[in-house]
Amino acid sequence: MINVLAKAFLVLMISGAPFAAFAEQWRVSQESAPGASDFDDNVVGYIEAFEAKDTTAGDFYSYSSASFQGPVPVDAGSADLFMVRTKEGNSLFMVYSRYSGGQRGSASASVETINDQDGFDLLLSDDPGEATGWSGVSSLVTSHSWVGCCSDGFVVGSIDQPGYALVSLASYQLASLQAISAEGSKLPLKLQPGRRVRIDEGVKEVSLDVKPGSCPNPLNASKRGVTPVAVPGDSDLDVRDIDMASVQLEGVSPRRWHLD
Repeated sequence: MINVLAKAFLVLMISGAPFAAFAEQWRVSQESAPGASDFDDNVVGYIEAFEAKDTTAGDFYSYSSASFQGPVPVDAGSADLFMVRTKEGNSLFMVYSRYSGGQRGSASASVETINDQDGFDLLLSDDPGEATGWSGVSSLVTSHSWVGCCSDGFVVGSIDQPGYALVSLASYQLASLQAISAEGSKLPLKLQPGRRVRIDEGVKEVSLDVKPGSCPNPLNASKRGVTPVAVPGDSDLDVRDIDMASVQLEGVSPRRWHLD
């Protein structure tokens, strides 16, 4: 069995090589039809959040010339969803990209959070005035329109655990809908009025210290006995928030655990 301890340190050394602390992922699901609510049966995939913890959502969006000018590669004629860890927290971005042919566009979107006690704020609206300021709300509806030269969009946040976001488009002049990951992949989503997309926090990969104090760290999954394992905590990971029922190592769950 595995005895999982909780300690506050950052990097695991395996065979003398550092192991990355973790990459935050968000699970993206889309119901099979408007109102079906069968998100768990329709997981599209996972996206990584863009890291910008020292940057505000507005600075990341980089609104200029009536358009999104941020570092995310959005596609022409698409509604692009992505998560960014900004100064405000877990921020949800929706960018309506300009058409390559210069056509006009429009979109009306609904955003709702579930199980987020503090609600969320409208952090940015492109263009100013198309959606008024909201603070500490659990839902809002935005309406945007743009000319051929430009893009449009909005940002809401923070989306905090155990809360999650539901996003849908009520009407639109768009060619596609997708979720973008920080590592470059794009998840295509169905573009249908009222068909909601759920974005919730997925699995986090964390560093582990197998048999703390040993280097290299030995692991023999076939050997009987108890193996102590430390889970690192830092400013981004509070080990007290870990659901111990979700922890496994080589398919084995903890026998017992304690905070250290």
